[in-house]
Amino acid sequence: MKMFMRPLVASLAVLALAACEGSAGTAGSAGAKGDTGAAGVAGAKGDKGDKGDTGAAGVAGAKGDKGDKGDTGAAGVAGAKGDTGAAGAAGAKGDKGDTGAAGAAGAKGDKGDTGATGAKGDKGETGASGAKGDAGQDWPGPAPAAYLAADGIKGGVAYSEWYATGAGGKGSLANANVTAGAEFVRCKTCHGWDGLGNAGSYANRTGISTGEATRADVSDVNLRATVASASYQDLYDLIESTWGRPINAANDSRHPAFAGHLEPAQIWNIVKFMREEWVDPNELYDLAIVGAPLHYEDVAGVWTLKKPTLTFTNLGKDGDAVAGKTLYAAKCAGCHNSDGKLVLLEKGTMTLGQFVRGKPHEAWFKIKFGQGAVMLPGLVTATSDLKNLYKAMADTTAYPNL
Repeated sequence: MKMFMRPLVASLAVLALAACEGSAGTAGSAGAKGDTGAAGVAGAKGDKGDKGDTGAAGVAGAKGDKGDKGDTGAAGVAGAKGDTGAAGAAGAKGDKGDTGAAGAAGAKGDKGDTGATGAKGDKGETGASGAKGDAGQDWPGPAPAAYLAADGIKGGVAYSEWYATGAGGKGSLANANVTAGAEFVRCKTCHGWDGLGNAGSYANRTGISTGEATRADVSDVNLRATVASASYQDLYDLIESTWGRPINAANDSRHPAFAGHLEPAQIWNIVKFMREEWVDPNELYDLAIVGAPLHYEDVAGVWTLKKPTLTFTNLGKDGDAVAGKTLYAAKCAGCHNSDGKLVLLEKGTMTLGQFVRGKPHEAWFKIKFGQGAVMLPGLVTATSDLKNLYKAMADTTAYPNL
């Protein structure tokens, strides 16, 4: 079949070439389509023939010459552009019409009525209270009967001079069989009137370690803090101090053993004084201490005794001076006169006003707990009265110096 198609294609190509050169002939009518022949019976499949040799490639025919390109036709001449017509004149602007008058505002409608307030809802029920917690421990616990029976004012007297009759003592150190000097057995010597030891008003006081052989050194114990943290019995035991130094051992700054020298009632009086009658000095004045407590230090190769500077200010704090002057007139003027100059204190060197202003750390103690047989204890006991008295005596005109 392939061999038959090749001469046919070649003949059609020759005819096509001839048609390009001559005039086109009239197309013949298409012949009628013959009937489809009956399908022949498929022959038996023959044996696969041997592969024939590849035929030699035919020689390629020569390429025909390219025909000449036809000439381009000349471009037509462009028509002339018509003239632009003249612009028409602008029409005149019409006058602005008058603004019409504003219409009258309509009347404001009436305010609608306020709706009624809704009823308040019922209050919810209060929840049940939680169970009460257990009671805390009563520090420092129940007071012993001996403490309850004690007298804190007498205890203050004993803090100054436990051997005095006003403190329940035998009247003198000799009667109490004490041969050491008084400043080795008085509570105030080591602890100060304020109980702060060398951190308070006695920060600049000398003792045996600084060349003063007639008094013990000031303690570095804050007795106020001890009172706040110790039980009733602890305080009693500390005062009794069976472990202390022999009471007649002079030139010794250790705590004396008061066992056998102070009666139990006296010791309980001192405990009550410290817990209930001791006045807080911060309520009466301000104390500024500049420098370390009394001590020796090397100054240019020389051991030198150095003292801090103490300054008392704000006497009476928020007390009432008028009330204080009234109190002074009722309680003090009878002995000290209206200006406080009749009885001179500190070996004749100070008026009463001068003493209160110069030694406020000591004056309140003497006013409340007395001064031996000269002034009985209990003259003024309330802290508020002491504040008023201090406020009044800050007045150097009413209560002058010498």
